[in-house]
Amino acid sequence: MFILLLIFLMGCRGTFTRDLSISELDLEEVPAQVESFMEEVAVAEEGTGSGIYIFEQKNRKYLFLSEEFLGEGRGFGAAEVKGEGDQLTILLSDKPLKDSQPGTIGRVYLIQLDRKYEYLNVIKNEKETHFESIGAGS
Repeated sequence: MFILLLIFLMGCRGTFTRDLSISELDLEEVPAQVESFMEEVAVAEEGTGSGIYIFEQKNRKYLFLSEEFLGEGRGFGAAEVKGEGDQLTILLSDKPLKDSQPGTIGRVYLIQLDRKYEYLNVIKNEKETHFESIGAGS
């Protein structure tokens, strides 16, 4: 009985990583289901949204920032994640265009979860904001 319980617990733990992390992905690394979600939301937005999207797939979150995320004369800045209790916070920033990479149409990040979170919060330039759309897949 103990061996079965141990195997079950090891299997459940295997779905999460040891550490909470965020890393930028090249578009070629994005799974097809996530890419399809990105294409749908980018077409639907067209100048009306926050430019912040999230897609969850198998205990991974994919964060997509479109051009709508940027203000006039601004470029993409830092992206960080922080887990406190049952809340996951995504910290984002933009910066003056001269300090960032010009010519990018968006950014995609992979967020590796260390555990399950009940709440998801997003902060841009130290101010709470919202996700324009949230998707999920298998």
